[in-house]
Amino acid sequence: MCGKGTLLAEAAVWWPNASFAGCDVDIDQLDCCRTNFEWLQRRIQLFQANATKPGGIPFQNNSVDKVLVAPPWNRQFRICGEPQIFYQAMFEEILRVLHPTGRLVFVGASGKVIHKLEVALRNARAKVDGGWSIVAKRSFFLTGKVTAVMAVAENVGHESLQDVGWKGLAWEGQAPDNGRDLYNHWRMLRALDFPTLRPAFETALPSEPVLIHRHISNSRYRGFGWLMTSALLIGLWALKRQVL
Repeated sequence: MCGKGTLLAEAAVWWPNASFAGCDVDIDQLDCCRTNFEWLQRRIQLFQANATKPGGIPFQNNSVDKVLVAPPWNRQFRICGEPQIFYQAMFEEILRVLHPTGRLVFVGASGKVIHKLEVALRNARAKVDGGWSIVAKRSFFLTGKVTAVMAVAENVGHESLQDVGWKGLAWEGQAPDNGRDLYNHWRMLRALDFPTLRPAFETALPSEPVLIHRHISNSRYRGFGWLMTSALLIGLWALKRQVL
């Protein structure tokens, strides 16, 4: 879910030439996200969408380059129903809209949550035409008490469906393994530079980091059927939002 657009807003600051879209089932959250982007003077398209239903995400098949999703962990935002079914339905819809050369990034709490997400992705990919597998996975301190896991999935083909274990990201360089030191390393990298954004169908130069690459320079990517650039944060119908 995009919520108030925290992740979207940070991405928009770093990549102002990219195009962003956010989805959430809560119209109040979308209004807050829109206000935040107006304050930042950045453009965004927002949709009230149900990403657990077939066709719920308002994009055509294979039309999205990058998807970033931080689904509910059944803590702050409760899931109505069985989380495993919820996650699988979400991934089936995400994989429908993802371009075969695109990339999926999802974040979950360490332990049972990330395990359920990984199982849900494997079950969802069995229902779509593609070989989506986890190619990188990192554990980091989200807060002083919460350890999160970020996983990157790509369409590696049907012959390479084995998910990787703990593996670093292409742009990290000589990074610590996991935990607080890794988080601080990411913060240092962010202060120095960020990877170049390129369309998913373009090949990055050998010297360029390739985790996130999308730069809009062609008008055919704009409009309703455009390919989304950096992040499509998914709002989900089965949430019951709790007031903090």
